[in-house]
Parts: sequence; C-alpha cells; structure tokens
Amino acid sequence: MKWFVPERDSKSARELKSDYEAGSTDVQSPQLLLYEVANALRYHPTIKLSLQELADAVEALDGMAITSELSAEDWMKAFELAQTEDISVYDATYLSLAMNNDAIFLTADRGLFNKLSPSIRQFCRTL
Repeated sequence: MKWFVPERDSKSARELKSDYEAGSTDVQSPQLLLYEVANALRYHPTIKLSLQELADAVEALDGMAITSELSAEDWMKAFELAQTEDISVYDATYLSLAMNNDAIFLTADRGLFNKLSPSIRQFCRTL
C-alpha cells in the first residue's frame, strides 16, 4: 500500500519498489497481496481514491508479477506458523512463503514483528 499512498515508511517501501524495478532485488508475495492492498486502499483513513485509481493500483501491482500461488508446503507452513506464533493465517502466508523460499519477510507491521518468537523473527525485517 505504501507504494501508492504516502504514509509512514513509504520512502523505504518505494526504495524497495525501485530496487525491484531496477532488477537489484527480488520481491515475492502471495496472491493475497492484491486483495489486501485493494481493501486497504479502499478504506484508507485519509486518502480517498476513485474507483479508477483503485483499479489502476491493483492493475499496476498485478503487472509487477510479484505474486505467486502458495504450494501445499507453503500452506502447511502457514498453518503451523499461525498456530505456533498465534498470528493470522493471512500474515502467516507471507511468512511461510519467505521461509520456504529462503527469503526475508519484510513488513511495516511492527506489532506483528514484535509478536513473533525470536527463532521466527530472524526471517523478518521491518521497514
């Protein structure tokens, strides 16, 4: 969402986007990202986007080709993480995708980050 509207940590998020577009970093996310960003933009507390702007944002995000379907292994890891870390399955899908692909889960949700056990937090970074 921080790629589309200015808010806390937008600068760091946009730097990540620029690095991805330049080919210097890889970004991967579950398909859920499209729905979560669309919903967050739709209900943003201060920025009101038009229907066309919402559609354009989702189209731009989808066009970046950063989303993927979760494998059965990713889903099992997500369910395990949701249970053991007491987090939502939504959040666990991002984390499981990162862990199963030897990547880092980057989040602006400091509450989620702080809630994770140290052994799992090592796979995460905050913006």
